[in-house]
Order: sequence, then C-alpha cells, then structure tokens
Amino acid sequence: MRGNRLPLALNTCHYIALEKLAGELEISFVAAAELMLNFGLYSAGRLSDEDFKPLDARYRRPLKKVVEENKANRENSHLSKLELEKRKGDQALEEARKIKVAKDVDSQNRYFKEVLAQWDIHDLNWQIKQIASAKNYPDLECAKLIIAKDCDTISQKEGGEK
Repeated sequence: MRGNRLPLALNTCHYIALEKLAGELEISFVAAAELMLNFGLYSAGRLSDEDFKPLDARYRRPLKKVVEENKANRENSHLSKLELEKRKGDQALEEARKIKVAKDVDSQNRYFKEVLAQWDIHDLNWQIKQIASAKNYPDLECAKLIIAKDCDTISQKEGGEK
C-alpha cells in the first residue's frame, strides 16, 4: 500500500450521502469523499485556512470542467510532442547545413590560397574570373586578398588595352 492512499470501507449511509453530494455538486465520488474529509479536518481544527481553501476549491471543481481540462492538457502535450519532434528535426537540419557551410568555407579558403599562390602565372581573364568568384566569399581572408587585387587587375587591363 502506498503511503498517501487509504483503503476505506464505508457503511451504506456514508456511501449514499457521498453519492448524493457528488451528484449535487457534479463532482466525482472520490472528490466528494476528499471534500468531506477536508471539511471534517478543517472543522475539527486540524487544517489551517491556508491548507483548507486550495483543497476545497480543487475538490469542488465540476467533473465536466476537470474532464475538459484533462482533455486540453492531453491535446497540448500531444501538440508539444509534435512540436518538439519538429524542432529536433529542424535542429538536425540546421546542424547539417552549418556543417556543410563550414566544409564549403574551408574548401573555398583552401582554393583561394592556391589561387593566390598561382596568381602571377595565369593570364588576365583567369584572374578576373577568380576575383568574381572571391566576391562570393567576402568574409574569407584569402578572398579579401584576391578582391584587393581587383584594382591592380583592372589597371593592368586598361594599361594593356591602350
């Protein structure tokens, strides 16, 4: 037996009185029994006002209201579970996207390092293409260096056309 449970054998007159009370207040039989126990202990001076009032309000809640609240709680918890699953899925997708972006950035950074190392051995058209490519990654250090070469490349092009 659990410590907070009490098997109680009621005589017939108590049982009928609790049934009537439950029907009049539209509460469950158990709530009616707890309400009367609460009231009896309060009347005997064994419960303080602080303890009595919240319990009294709890046990007097109509059964329809209790059922509606429980149903709403179940629906909300179900929605919460769905929302939680959706969020987990979204987080996994976001993590995968971040990893892909990080790999792409790392790959691009290595590529632009190679471009810088080979800059002087390639022709002007190749350099212009690399500058255009570097402008897609303006936050990378190597791309910034290539973008800075844009002015030199343009002046070279203009100088070569004269």
